[in-house]
Amino acid sequence: MIRIIFTKMVGICGLCLMSCMLADTITVHNRSNKKVFIALYYKRGSRAHRIDPVVKIEPLTYVTLGRPAYRTECTMVTEGENEAKFGYDRKFFIALIPDQLKDELSHVERKNLASQNIGKMQGDTFYIAELNFRFKGFNSFEWHIIRPMIEAGERLVDSAVQIMRDNVKKLLPAVKVNPYKRIAAIVRQGNQLCEQECSYLRARKINVRVALEKLFDISIPDNAVPTIAIVASGGGFRAMLATIGFLSGLGQLGLLDAVIYISSLSGSTWAVGSWFSSGLPITSFKTKLIPQLASGLLHVNFPEVSLLIDAILTKWCFDQPITSVDFYGALVGNKLLKDFDKKRHLVYLSDQAELLKEGKWPLPIYTAIHVRSHLTPEWCEFTPYEIGGAWLGHYVPSWAYGRKFDNGESIDYAPEQALSNHFGVFGSAFSMTLKQIYEIMKDKISKDAIRRIIERILEDIGHQRLTIPCFHNFTFDMDSSPIQNYRHIKLVDASFDFNLPYPPVSGERPERKPDILIFLDASTTIEGVPALKRAASYAEKHNLAFPIINDPDISKKAITVLKDKDDLNCPVIIYMPWIKDIELWNSKKYEMQFDFFRQYLDYFDPKDCIHSFCVTSNFMYNQHQAEQVCALAEFNMKASGEILFETIKERIITSNCLDLLE
Repeated sequence: MIRIIFTKMVGICGLCLMSCMLADTITVHNRSNKKVFIALYYKRGSRAHRIDPVVKIEPLTYVTLGRPAYRTECTMVTEGENEAKFGYDRKFFIALIPDQLKDELSHVERKNLASQNIGKMQGDTFYIAELNFRFKGFNSFEWHIIRPMIEAGERLVDSAVQIMRDNVKKLLPAVKVNPYKRIAAIVRQGNQLCEQECSYLRARKINVRVALEKLFDISIPDNAVPTIAIVASGGGFRAMLATIGFLSGLGQLGLLDAVIYISSLSGSTWAVGSWFSSGLPITSFKTKLIPQLASGLLHVNFPEVSLLIDAILTKWCFDQPITSVDFYGALVGNKLLKDFDKKRHLVYLSDQAELLKEGKWPLPIYTAIHVRSHLTPEWCEFTPYEIGGAWLGHYVPSWAYGRKFDNGESIDYAPEQALSNHFGVFGSAFSMTLKQIYEIMKDKISKDAIRRIIERILEDIGHQRLTIPCFHNFTFDMDSSPIQNYRHIKLVDASFDFNLPYPPVSGERPERKPDILIFLDASTTIEGVPALKRAASYAEKHNLAFPIINDPDISKKAITVLKDKDDLNCPVIIYMPWIKDIELWNSKKYEMQFDFFRQYLDYFDPKDCIHSFCVTSNFMYNQHQAEQVCALAEFNMKASGEILFETIKERIITSNCLDLLE
């Protein structure tokens, strides 16, 4: 056997050497079942320059191309010495999308593409294949000798790993209790709302009408019930606490019952997600959550590490991509879902649909952005019903997100992604190294076998800062999808685009077209309202109605109302930043209903706090600090009640008059 392999190696090496002397053309075979694109480049150092146009190679076909001439560049080493000559590498790069093969590739862009050296010593015949969901280039020797040996070894390893995965699966609670473990999921096409959300809207509108009629003592026809949406910013635990304070204030005003959507981002997703999962009234939830923030994310005990490991192993058992964000999300969930005790990593987004059945709660929309190197960020939305995005035009049931899909149908039965995992993705702007994570876990992992699996996972990821979270692309191989050729979806914290999650409730999906948008902004920077201006730019880019931001004092006031008096179809914008409006505070603080806030706000300055315990990266608040952050938002909301009532009532009357005219 060895003699046969050696003889084959000698023969192929001889062919390669002969081709080096004779060939000035190359043949590239596409041995994959996908159409690929290649382009020839000169590369030296960090630069790669394309030589010829991009070439398409259909599946199981080949093309013949001219090999680029050998090229050198002369450089003077030091004055008076001879010039040194440096050669350029000749390569072809491989892509599924031709636009990725730019005229010039940066270092990062090159790292994301497969390539193959095509210098004369490599021979004249090359192959492209897909191995482990990645494209790879081979010369003739690598294709006929090295590749089969590697594949044989990988098959042995994969077989052993799969046996281990199957054994671990039997022990995992998430697998045992999965209610969808025998149900295949189907991807839904089109941007119309799903039937569950339509049913919810019918029920919610009835409850909103009842709440507003009671507040304003008026009769509201069905077609004049306003769609009120909250848009809550990111900003770590500061934004989480501020969002809770704002919502608590709305609840005390009686207006939380009039809200239909709550769109959240980063830190505010942690507020909304953990509140909904608790099922408690917002004030009761605030009381339970605040004491849990006195210790940081890295304060975990032995039983908690065991639960965290189960969450990671659930993904590993179903061959799902694992990044440092999975560990980070498990730590966030460990803190915020503590009341669920041993089931804190068995809390799911789809569970929240139960609260929505009778339309008694607002509908939560959580956000992240999909990143592709050559395109602007693409906003994704997560509801208890579905996950997808208007740009994508495809949606998957929330309980099936993360599974492997082929042509619109799931091909495994993996359990739903834990809410803690979503928390990690939604708030992935924060830094934490894997070394930090492992240091708190290593002495608390009781079983050697599990320790080895976790160590291997961490070794595969590497001790880097947070990596981009990856999930199986549920639209893979669907002709109707703009990302049909991508095996994975890469998501990050939506604040990397802008810090107010306006897109899901912008009217881009017409059935959600808002009448009133309440922006709750706890961003680090309020001066100049950059996040609100970015939302306005998004509206302009997508031809959506948005009033002009023309109040010079908007960043100094607790509430600003923006309207377009000439366009009654334009939503009313209510902007409420997390600031201390000194004029408002001094005018209200001695009133009996606001006297409670003085213990927290008399000497509290949010501008100073932003550089102290309110900094976005802080995950530890004592009781008084957390109460201060909540109190400022709650006071601003309650003190602005009269303006809120007037604005909402005016919109109802205007809408009713407009309908009568039509």
